[in-house]
Amino acid sequence: PPVGGDTLFSNMYAAYDALSDGMKSYLEGSVALHDGAPGYRKRASIEGKEDKRRFPRAEHPVIRTHPETGQKLIFVNPVFTTNILDLPTGEGDAVLKLLFEHCNQPQFQARFRWKKNSVAFWDNRCVQHIAMWDYFPQTRSGNRITLKGDKPFWGAVKQSSPSISIGLSTLFYEISKERHSVRAASRFSLKVLRFESDLWELKWL
Repeated sequence: PPVGGDTLFSNMYAAYDALSDGMKSYLEGSVALHDGAPGYRKRASIEGKEDKRRFPRAEHPVIRTHPETGQKLIFVNPVFTTNILDLPTGEGDAVLKLLFEHCNQPQFQARFRWKKNSVAFWDNRCVQHIAMWDYFPQTRSGNRITLKGDKPFWGAVKQSSPSISIGLSTLFYEISKERHSVRAASRFSLKVLRFESDLWELKWL
């Protein structure tokens, strides 16, 4: 759209680092259920439809380790995470509510403003994102691909896994056809590029 439709990204490394030591210890080793059915069926019901499809379910650690950086991060989200399996329902719900609100804080976020020919790369293992619904009645459209991920785990990195990563958690590019060049999209991009603590010294390719 000509106005609106920005994408907000939230840094799960920083969100984890901001937790108290006590909360980190409390959460480590906990496992949560991720289920796509509630969210998709709720969306269908709002549109007056009934969605009877079967959706995948998976169990993932609440705090996971990135397989390439070895850093810990929060790995729950309000769209898919339904409950923490090793906690009583009431306690688990309260913990998830706390984590969802914690991850929503502006200090963990960066905003990407789309332009014509913009391209965005991000790492779903350590970043959460959401599109702003502020462009009605315009249409928001684009092309997107998702790379096959790895199985989330918690603990030490046992071995380096094959990866096509370029060493950045999230990278935004804006492609200029006129100049046949690639440059950083904005100052917000630089903020996102600094998700990994070992990558403060960056050089543009």
